[in-house]
Amino acid sequence: MSDCKCPTAAAACRLTPWIWVASLALAGCGEGRDGPPSVESQIAIENVAKWYQLYRADNTGKQPADEDAFLSFINSKLVERGQKPVDRKKLLTSPRDGEPYVVRYGKVNSRDQNGNLVAYEQKGVNGTKLIVSELARSRVVDEPELQSLLTDKRPHGN
Repeated sequence: MSDCKCPTAAAACRLTPWIWVASLALAGCGEGRDGPPSVESQIAIENVAKWYQLYRADNTGKQPADEDAFLSFINSKLVERGQKPVDRKKLLTSPRDGEPYVVRYGKVNSRDQNGNLVAYEQKGVNGTKLIVSELARSRVVDEPELQSLLTDKRPHGN
């Protein structure tokens, strides 16, 4: 089975793959330092966009006017489903930078739902910010690209 003949070497051979796996896992714990955002961060911001979509679907296309209207809607839906109300801080705070998201209540920067920016991180990590479109597609951008997206007024399909 193994090329390791002595008991000490055999133990080291068995541990080596686990040490490698553990080091990879630990390297992944550095949320967004040099790599992509964690799945947790992406899901968190995409959930905001999914609630935003549902709000618009239930309100003839209108965006929530403010945070209170948005959270009231979410909580009414959760209560209808027999669930507990949402924790405001947990839903609207980025796991990457620990700051509340900037949610663009009542604002449309593009008629294209994929281009319509719903929320983004306030501070971000290492000069990048996680953003999410109305179609719940998240990605990381730098500040100049974020500013460009915020002012993008292209019509649908462009």
